Amino acid sequence: AMQLDPKMPEAALNLGILLLNDEPAASIAPLQRAVELLPTQSRPRTLLGLAYEKLTDHKNAANAYEGALALDPKDTETSLHLAQLYFREGRAQEAEAKFRVVLATEPESRAALAGLGESLEAQKKSEAAEAYRNYLNVQPNDGAVRERLVRLLLANEKYDEALAEMEKSEAGGAPSVESLKLRADILIGEKKWADAIAALKQAVTLAPNDARLRGGLGRTYLQQRDFANAEKELKTAIQLDAKNLTYWKDLASTTYLAGEYSTTLALLDRVAQQEPPTAGELFVRALCYDKLQQTKAALDAYEKFLGADQNRNPDQVWQAQQRIIVLKKTLEKRK
Repeated sequence: AMQLDPKMPEAALNLGILLLNDEPAASIAPLQRAVELLPTQSRPRTLLGLAYEKLTDHKNAANAYEGALALDPKDTETSLHLAQLYFREGRAQEAEAKFRVVLATEPESRAALAGLGESLEAQKKSEAAEAYRNYLNVQPNDGAVRERLVRLLLANEKYDEALAEMEKSEAGGAPSVESLKLRADILIGEKKWADAIAALKQAVTLAPNDARLRGGLGRTYLQQRDFANAEKELKTAIQLDAKNLTYWKDLASTTYLAGEYSTTLALLDRVAQQEPPTAGELFVRALCYDKLQQTKAALDAYEKFLGADQNRNPDQVWQAQQRIIVLKKTLEKRK
């Protein structure tokens, strides 16, 4: 009866549309029937693609969308659905091409502009920043995309541009902890330690129990050779998150540079309880023993460093070799 009644293709299509949102699985059969009865129309294929997509059947969804576009290449709605599907499937290059098709007809499509930026970023293409800017021209209040742009510029070491975008995001409102962290990351990239410290201190007032924030502030103080404040912040970070060995290691670096060699050795012992020491940690341990005039311990530590380093750090290797010669002579004299 469906073949004899010319209205039946519309009935199948309408039934599919009716079921699409709430019962996508039930909509598949009538939409497939509509595709068969309307082979020259793209719309039933697009709707079938939407149904498959709701069921996370991405392969059949892509096939349906591609079939629709073969019939109507200028269908921007279907191109957008297919572009977004390609992107979710990790097919960034194909997604980029489809987003560009949409933008050729609808240059201010927010979804296409954002999708183009994401697909370019996924391919590590430099045009991603410009694509995000184009999106923000149309949707200037999208803080998430602006943050994405800032992080992209930061990763590409475009610090001035990143700061300029930060200013836009903070205009007219109080900065958040996350925005202050991001600002600090940019300033650290520029080696503007004092400004970075100011941003991190402001963030700490908003989130005093954020261990990563305290640790980052401690590391930044260390860059300024402000050992007292570095030690204070890193100890606070350890109190908040004692399992994070990075804070212990940074504190060991701080105490070593401050000339607190016994404290440094105790901190290195604490780290060594959790993981095997690195060549760098063995070298610092040797230097501490050396500074404390613990000759035998220093000699052993230098030799362990040489075994671990395998000549990857020639300057330190040379220094260790020279100290080994001197320390051996010192021990010989004591006999």
